[in-house]
Amino acid sequence: MLRLLWAVLVLGLIAVTALGFLGPWSGLNPAIGDAFAVVRLPASAALALLLLPALRRPWLVLPGLSLAALGLVSALVPYSKIGVPGPVVLYQKNLSFRLTDPSALIADIRATAPDIITLQEVTDPHRRALLTALAADYPTQAFCPFAAVGGTAIFARWPAAGPAFCPASSGATFQPLTLPQGRVTAVSLHLHWPWPYGQAPQLAALLPDLAALKTPVLLGGDFNMVPWGRPVTAVMQTTRSERAAPPIASFHIEGLVPIAIDHVLAPAGGQIERRAKLGSDHHGLLARLGL
Repeated sequence: MLRLLWAVLVLGLIAVTALGFLGPWSGLNPAIGDAFAVVRLPASAALALLLLPALRRPWLVLPGLSLAALGLVSALVPYSKIGVPGPVVLYQKNLSFRLTDPSALIADIRATAPDIITLQEVTDPHRRALLTALAADYPTQAFCPFAAVGGTAIFARWPAAGPAFCPASSGATFQPLTLPQGRVTAVSLHLHWPWPYGQAPQLAALLPDLAALKTPVLLGGDFNMVPWGRPVTAVMQTTRSERAAPPIASFHIEGLVPIAIDHVLAPAGGQIERRAKLGSDHHGLLARLGL
């Protein structure tokens, strides 16, 4: 019975790990591969742990161990990058539509004094509280509605260089800004969860709008995708930007499995640190970005 359970677990983890790589080439919807890529790191680690005790039969376990090693290496490589801090400070946060009192977040924003704030799951009560609390220090404010969980928003201490833009594809707010370092476009991004939800068509619709941005892009967002995932790479390539490093475990699946799904991008990347959850189900990120 134990051997059967072991075999079932091993085969399941092999399928999960392999689909995270093979989705785009297997005839399946690429979004299915994106969904399995989210759990590549824990699945690969669990597969390796299950197979290592069976090394006395290498012909049986080496193919699976090779797949586990590939999964672990591909997932760990992003964590090897050391970010270089730059002059622009951006605070990224998914508020959580369930958050009833943003006062702790407001205090943390004041304590860190970022230049730009990118927020997701911003509800009407959140907007009223933040507008009142941050108007003096962050006079440039933009908001775009999104899903039932709330919209995306940008707050900035620097003047707007043009009107804010809400793409028709939804899930983002664009705000041109004039910084001391020059003109940029700040972006707050919120992607749906991958398959079976609507991340893939949403991203396909957003990429042309992101590609049309002419100034350097400073982007903070809840990608609902890990750093090695196809959607993160697509947004980086489209905006000609790099991810602030290292990746930060900003969310826990079912409150248990840590994954890095919130990211900050800039032309020269940057250095990033984690802030407390402050009543949300996401950690905040504080990034020092380079242009």
